[in-house]
Amino acid sequence: MAKKTHHLHYFIEGLLKESNAHLLTMVPPDEKGDKPTPDEIRAYFQSLKDLGHIKFPFTPLCEGFSPITGCPGHDIPVADEE
Repeated sequence: MAKKTHHLHYFIEGLLKESNAHLLTMVPPDEKGDKPTPDEIRAYFQSLKDLGHIKFPFTPLCEGFSPITGCPGHDIPVADEE
């Protein structure tokens, strides 16, 4: 029997309330080494919220992630018990 794992997510409403210092730790620098400002980060999350998004993925590698319901869950193999 397969087990499921679910990727973590953030609630966008909560991200909009985060401190500037915490927001800066969430976004890596771009190719030039520049980081967006907390206001730019907050504006990005607000734009997602304006589109109706509720959740934001904790990691970018979640196949099937929904901005409404989050991670759909992924089967993980389990060795047969004897």
